[in-house]
Amino acid sequence: MSYRNITSIGEAITEAQKKWGIELKESRNHKEAHGICPLCGNQPGGAHKDGFMIFENGGYYCRKCERKGWIIDGKGEPLTQSEINAIQIAQMRRKQAEIETRLTALERMATMMPVADRYHQQLTNEDRWHWADQGIFTEAQDKYKLGVCHHCPLKPDTPSYTLPVINGGNLRNIRHRLQVDDGDRYRPHIVGLPQTLFGADNLKTSGEVGIVEGGKKHVVLSQYDEIPATVGVMGCSGFKESWARHFVHFKIVYVMYDPDVPGKAQKLAGLFGSRGRVVKFPVKPDDFFSQYDGTPAQFMEYVRLAR
Repeated sequence: MSYRNITSIGEAITEAQKKWGIELKESRNHKEAHGICPLCGNQPGGAHKDGFMIFENGGYYCRKCERKGWIIDGKGEPLTQSEINAIQIAQMRRKQAEIETRLTALERMATMMPVADRYHQQLTNEDRWHWADQGIFTEAQDKYKLGVCHHCPLKPDTPSYTLPVINGGNLRNIRHRLQVDDGDRYRPHIVGLPQTLFGADNLKTSGEVGIVEGGKKHVVLSQYDEIPATVGVMGCSGFKESWARHFVHFKIVYVMYDPDVPGKAQKLAGLFGSRGRVVKFPVKPDDFFSQYDGTPAQFMEYVRLAR
Protein backbone atom coordinates (compact mmCIF):
# COMPACT_ATOMS: atom_id res chain seq x y z
CA MET A 1 0.00 0.00 0.00
CA SER A 2 1.27 3.48 -0.81
CA TYR A 3 0.22 6.84 0.63
CA ARG A 4 -0.83 10.17 -0.82
CA ASN A 5 1.63 13.04 -0.90
CA ILE A 6 0.46 14.83 -4.07
CA THR A 7 -2.81 16.66 -3.59
CA SER A 8 -3.31 18.71 -6.76
CA ILE A 9 -2.77 18.44 -10.48
CA GLY A 10 -0.32 21.34 -10.26
CA GLU A 11 1.86 19.38 -7.86
CA ALA A 12 1.58 16.30 -10.06
CA ILE A 13 2.72 18.26 -13.14
CA THR A 14 5.66 19.71 -11.23
CA GLU A 15 6.79 16.31 -9.97
CA ALA A 16 6.38 14.73 -13.41
CA GLN A 17 8.49 17.46 -14.97
CA LYS A 18 11.17 16.90 -12.35
CA LYS A 19 11.16 13.14 -12.91
CA TRP A 20 10.92 12.93 -16.70
CA GLY A 21 11.53 16.43 -18.05
CA ILE A 22 8.30 16.37 -20.05
CA GLU A 23 5.76 19.05 -20.90
CA LEU A 24 2.18 18.36 -19.82
CA LYS A 25 -1.04 20.17 -20.59
CA GLU A 26 -3.62 20.44 -17.84
CA SER A 27 -7.13 19.33 -18.78
CA ARG A 28 -10.18 21.54 -18.44
CA ASN A 29 -11.43 19.65 -15.40
CA HIS A 30 -8.13 20.44 -13.62
CA LYS A 31 -7.89 16.83 -12.45
CA GLU A 32 -5.71 15.41 -15.23
CA ALA A 33 -2.85 16.45 -17.50
CA HIS A 34 -1.71 14.97 -20.80
CA GLY A 35 1.46 14.78 -22.84
CA ILE A 36 3.93 12.55 -24.66
CA CYS A 37 4.76 9.33 -22.82
CA PRO A 38 8.31 9.35 -21.40
CA LEU A 39 8.23 5.55 -21.05
CA CYS A 40 7.42 4.27 -24.54
CA GLY A 41 8.74 7.21 -26.55
CA ASN A 42 5.64 8.36 -28.43
CA GLN A 43 6.59 11.20 -30.73
CA PRO A 44 4.81 14.49 -31.45
CA GLY A 45 2.24 14.15 -34.19
CA GLY A 46 1.65 10.47 -33.52
CA ALA A 47 -1.70 8.83 -32.80
CA HIS A 48 -0.98 8.98 -29.07
CA LYS A 49 0.88 12.28 -28.80
CA ASP A 50 -1.27 13.18 -25.77
CA GLY A 51 -1.66 9.61 -24.59
CA PHE A 52 0.27 9.96 -21.33
CA MET A 53 -2.10 10.87 -18.46
CA ILE A 54 -1.31 11.96 -14.92
CA PHE A 55 -3.86 12.50 -12.16
CA GLU A 56 -4.20 14.93 -9.28
CA ASN A 57 -3.19 12.27 -6.74
CA GLY A 58 0.09 11.49 -8.52
CA GLY A 59 -0.93 8.43 -10.52
CA TYR A 60 -0.04 8.06 -14.21
CA TYR A 61 -1.18 5.94 -17.16
CA CYS A 62 -0.16 5.67 -20.84
CA ARG A 63 -2.88 4.82 -23.37
CA LYS A 64 -0.30 3.43 -25.80
CA CYS A 65 1.99 1.19 -23.74
CA GLU A 66 -0.57 0.83 -20.89
CA ARG A 67 2.03 1.33 -18.18
CA LYS A 68 0.69 2.81 -14.96
CA GLY A 69 2.01 3.67 -11.54
CA TRP A 70 2.97 6.61 -9.35
CA ILE A 71 5.04 9.64 -10.25
CA ILE A 72 6.76 9.35 -6.88
CA ASP A 73 7.52 5.67 -6.30
CA GLY A 74 6.08 4.33 -3.06
CA LYS A 75 3.89 7.40 -2.60
CA GLY A 76 0.26 8.15 -3.31
CA GLU A 77 -2.76 5.94 -2.73
CA PRO A 78 -4.82 3.57 -4.90
CA LEU A 79 -6.51 5.11 -7.93
CA THR A 80 -10.02 6.37 -7.34
CA GLN A 81 -12.93 4.78 -9.17
CA SER A 82 -13.20 7.80 -11.47
CA GLU A 83 -9.52 7.40 -12.39
CA ILE A 84 -9.99 3.68 -12.99
CA ASN A 85 -12.98 4.53 -15.21
CA ALA A 86 -10.85 7.03 -17.14
CA ILE A 87 -8.19 4.36 -17.74
CA GLN A 88 -10.76 1.81 -18.88
CA ILE A 89 -12.36 4.31 -21.24
CA ALA A 90 -8.94 5.16 -22.67
CA GLN A 91 -8.21 1.46 -23.19
CA MET A 92 -11.53 0.91 -24.99
CA ARG A 93 -10.97 3.94 -27.22
CA ARG A 94 -7.47 2.76 -28.11
CA LYS A 95 -8.68 -0.73 -29.01
CA GLN A 96 -11.58 0.67 -31.03
CA ALA A 97 -9.20 2.98 -32.91
CA GLU A 98 -6.93 0.03 -33.70
CA ILE A 99 -9.88 -2.00 -35.01
CA GLU A 100 -11.06 0.89 -37.18
CA THR A 101 -7.54 1.37 -38.55
CA ARG A 102 -7.30 -2.32 -39.49
CA LEU A 103 -10.74 -2.34 -41.13
CA THR A 104 -9.96 0.79 -43.12
CA ALA A 105 -6.67 -0.70 -44.30
CA LEU A 106 -8.35 -3.96 -45.35
CA GLU A 107 -11.05 -2.04 -47.22
CA ARG A 108 -8.34 -0.15 -49.10
CA MET A 109 -6.48 -3.36 -49.92
CA ALA A 110 -9.65 -4.93 -51.31
CA THR A 111 -9.58 -2.35 -54.12
CA MET A 112 -5.90 -2.81 -54.98
CA MET A 113 -5.91 -5.98 -57.08
CA PRO A 114 -5.08 -3.84 -60.16
CA VAL A 115 -1.93 -2.71 -58.32
CA ALA A 116 -0.88 -6.33 -57.73
CA ASP A 117 -1.59 -7.06 -61.41
CA ARG A 118 0.51 -4.08 -62.49
CA TYR A 119 3.45 -5.21 -60.36
CA HIS A 120 3.18 -8.65 -61.98
CA GLN A 121 3.04 -7.19 -65.48
CA GLN A 122 6.19 -5.18 -64.76
CA LEU A 123 8.26 -8.36 -64.44
CA THR A 124 11.17 -8.39 -66.87
CA ASN A 125 13.09 -11.49 -67.86
CA GLU A 126 15.72 -10.49 -65.31
CA ASP A 127 13.06 -10.25 -62.59
CA ARG A 128 11.73 -13.66 -63.55
CA TRP A 129 15.24 -15.05 -63.26
CA HIS A 130 15.40 -13.59 -59.76
CA TRP A 131 12.25 -15.45 -58.72
CA ALA A 132 13.58 -18.58 -60.42
CA ASP A 133 16.78 -18.27 -58.38
CA GLN A 134 14.54 -18.25 -55.31
CA GLY A 135 13.16 -21.63 -56.40
CA ILE A 136 9.91 -20.36 -57.97
CA PHE A 137 9.24 -21.40 -61.57
CA THR A 138 7.40 -19.38 -64.20
CA GLU A 139 4.06 -21.17 -63.76
CA ALA A 140 4.01 -20.41 -60.03
CA GLN A 141 5.18 -16.83 -60.64
CA ASP A 142 2.08 -16.31 -62.76
CA LYS A 143 -0.26 -18.27 -60.49
CA TYR A 144 0.67 -16.24 -57.41
CA LYS A 145 1.06 -12.93 -59.30
CA LEU A 146 4.64 -12.39 -58.13
CA GLY A 147 5.90 -9.02 -59.24
CA VAL A 148 8.34 -6.16 -58.99
CA CYS A 149 7.85 -2.63 -57.65
CA HIS A 150 10.24 0.16 -58.58
CA HIS A 151 9.47 2.25 -55.47
CA CYS A 152 8.27 0.39 -52.37
CA PRO A 153 5.34 2.43 -50.95
CA LEU A 154 6.72 2.35 -47.40
CA LYS A 155 10.36 2.83 -48.51
CA PRO A 156 10.13 4.83 -51.75
CA ASP A 157 13.89 5.02 -52.33
CA THR A 158 14.13 1.22 -52.59
CA PRO A 159 12.75 -1.16 -55.26
CA SER A 160 11.12 -4.36 -54.09
CA TYR A 161 9.84 -7.72 -55.26
CA THR A 162 6.17 -8.28 -54.49
CA LEU A 163 4.10 -11.22 -53.32
CA PRO A 164 0.33 -10.63 -53.03
CA VAL A 165 -1.56 -12.28 -50.18
CA ILE A 166 -4.85 -13.47 -51.68
CA ASN A 167 -7.22 -15.46 -49.48
CA GLY A 168 -10.75 -16.37 -50.50
CA GLY A 169 -10.31 -14.36 -53.67
CA ASN A 170 -9.68 -11.18 -51.65
CA LEU A 171 -6.41 -9.25 -51.66
CA ARG A 172 -5.32 -9.01 -48.03
CA ASN A 173 -1.85 -7.54 -48.48
CA ILE A 174 1.02 -7.13 -50.92
CA ARG A 175 4.25 -8.11 -49.22
CA HIS A 176 7.26 -6.15 -50.47
CA ARG A 177 10.67 -7.82 -50.25
CA LEU A 178 13.22 -5.02 -50.50
CA GLN A 179 15.94 -5.50 -53.08
CA VAL A 180 18.37 -3.93 -50.60
CA ASP A 181 18.70 -5.75 -47.27
CA ASP A 182 18.68 -3.17 -44.45
CA GLY A 183 18.11 -5.75 -41.71
CA ASP A 184 14.36 -5.99 -42.27
CA ARG A 185 13.64 -6.85 -45.87
CA TYR A 186 9.85 -7.10 -45.72
CA ARG A 187 7.24 -4.34 -45.77
CA PRO A 188 3.43 -4.40 -46.02
CA HIS A 189 1.82 -2.46 -48.84
CA ILE A 190 0.12 0.00 -46.46
CA VAL A 191 0.24 0.55 -42.72
CA GLY A 192 -2.43 -0.79 -40.38
CA LEU A 193 -2.94 -4.20 -41.99
CA PRO A 194 -3.50 -7.09 -39.57
CA GLN A 195 -1.44 -10.27 -39.52
CA THR A 196 -2.74 -12.94 -41.87
CA LEU A 197 -1.67 -16.26 -43.37
CA PHE A 198 -0.32 -16.90 -46.84
CA GLY A 199 -2.32 -19.64 -48.52
CA ALA A 200 -5.13 -19.63 -45.95
CA ASP A 201 -7.34 -21.31 -48.55
CA ASN A 202 -5.37 -24.50 -47.86
CA LEU A 203 -7.10 -24.65 -44.48
CA LYS A 204 -10.12 -25.93 -46.41
CA THR A 205 -8.22 -29.12 -47.20
CA SER A 206 -7.81 -32.05 -44.80
CA GLY A 207 -5.33 -34.71 -43.74
CA GLU A 208 -1.96 -33.01 -43.23
CA VAL A 209 -0.82 -29.40 -43.42
CA GLY A 210 2.47 -27.58 -42.96
CA ILE A 211 3.25 -24.16 -41.48
CA VAL A 212 6.23 -22.29 -42.90
CA GLU A 213 7.82 -18.89 -42.37
CA GLY A 214 6.79 -16.47 -45.08
CA GLY A 215 4.98 -16.48 -48.39
CA LYS A 216 8.03 -17.30 -50.49
CA LYS A 217 8.52 -20.68 -48.79
CA HIS A 218 4.80 -21.36 -49.13
CA VAL A 219 4.98 -20.76 -52.89
CA VAL A 220 8.15 -22.83 -53.33
CA LEU A 221 6.69 -25.88 -51.56
CA SER A 222 3.33 -25.54 -53.33
CA GLN A 223 5.03 -26.55 -56.59
CA TYR A 224 5.57 -30.14 -55.41
CA ASP A 225 2.56 -32.45 -55.19
CA GLU A 226 4.43 -34.84 -52.89
CA ILE A 227 4.65 -32.20 -50.12
CA PRO A 228 1.63 -31.48 -47.88
CA ALA A 229 -0.23 -28.23 -48.47
CA THR A 230 1.22 -25.33 -46.47
CA VAL A 231 0.28 -21.97 -45.04
CA GLY A 232 2.85 -19.25 -44.36
CA VAL A 233 3.15 -16.94 -41.37
CA MET A 234 4.65 -13.45 -41.50
CA GLY A 235 7.69 -14.19 -39.37
CA CYS A 236 8.36 -16.97 -36.88
CA SER A 237 6.31 -15.14 -34.24
CA GLY A 238 3.48 -14.26 -36.59
CA PHE A 239 1.10 -17.10 -35.71
CA LYS A 240 -1.81 -16.09 -33.48
CA GLU A 241 -2.93 -18.70 -30.96
CA SER A 242 -6.55 -18.03 -31.90
CA TRP A 243 -5.82 -19.40 -35.39
CA ALA A 244 -5.20 -22.89 -33.99
CA ARG A 245 -8.94 -23.60 -34.07
CA HIS A 246 -8.81 -23.49 -37.88
CA PHE A 247 -6.50 -26.53 -37.84
CA VAL A 248 -8.66 -28.87 -35.73
CA HIS A 249 -9.68 -31.02 -38.70
CA PHE A 250 -6.09 -31.84 -39.71
CA LYS A 251 -4.69 -35.19 -38.61
CA ILE A 252 -1.13 -33.82 -38.50
CA VAL A 253 0.17 -30.23 -38.42
CA TYR A 254 3.83 -29.98 -39.43
CA VAL A 255 5.81 -26.95 -38.29
CA MET A 256 8.43 -26.39 -41.00
CA TYR A 257 10.30 -23.42 -39.54
CA ASP A 258 13.87 -22.40 -40.35
CA PRO A 259 16.50 -24.34 -38.37
CA ASP A 260 17.58 -21.28 -36.33
CA VAL A 261 14.33 -21.02 -34.30
CA PRO A 262 13.77 -24.50 -32.76
CA GLY A 263 12.18 -23.08 -29.61
CA LYS A 264 9.54 -21.14 -31.52
CA ALA A 265 8.82 -24.18 -33.69
CA GLN A 266 8.29 -26.37 -30.63
CA LYS A 267 6.05 -23.78 -29.01
CA LEU A 268 3.89 -23.52 -32.13
CA ALA A 269 3.63 -27.31 -32.50
CA GLY A 270 2.49 -27.46 -28.88
CA LEU A 271 -0.68 -25.56 -29.79
CA PHE A 272 -1.86 -28.64 -31.69
CA GLY A 273 -1.19 -31.19 -28.96
CA SER A 274 -0.37 -34.69 -30.17
CA ARG A 275 -1.12 -33.64 -33.77
CA GLY A 276 1.76 -31.15 -33.83
CA ARG A 277 5.09 -32.16 -35.40
CA VAL A 278 8.37 -30.22 -35.67
CA VAL A 279 10.26 -30.90 -38.89
CA LYS A 280 13.99 -30.41 -38.36
CA PHE A 281 15.68 -29.32 -41.57
CA PRO A 282 19.43 -28.72 -41.92
CA VAL A 283 18.70 -25.63 -44.06
CA LYS A 284 15.75 -23.35 -44.79
CA PRO A 285 12.93 -25.23 -46.58
CA ASP A 286 13.10 -23.08 -49.71
CA ASP A 287 16.92 -23.15 -49.82
CA PHE A 288 16.67 -26.95 -49.73
CA PHE A 289 15.47 -26.75 -53.35
CA SER A 290 16.92 -23.48 -54.68
CA GLN A 291 20.46 -23.75 -53.27
CA TYR A 292 21.02 -27.41 -52.47
CA ASP A 293 19.17 -29.07 -55.37
CA GLY A 294 17.06 -31.17 -53.02
CA THR A 295 14.28 -33.36 -54.35
CA PRO A 296 10.72 -33.72 -53.03
CA ALA A 297 11.52 -37.30 -52.00
CA GLN A 298 14.50 -36.16 -49.95
CA PHE A 299 12.43 -33.36 -48.43
CA MET A 300 9.74 -35.82 -47.37
CA GLU A 301 12.34 -37.95 -45.57
CA TYR A 302 12.77 -35.06 -43.10
CA VAL A 303 8.99 -34.67 -42.86
CA ARG A 304 8.57 -38.36 -42.00
CA LEU A 305 11.16 -38.00 -39.22
CA ALA A 306 9.18 -35.17 -37.60
CA ARG A 307 8.34 -35.62 -33.94
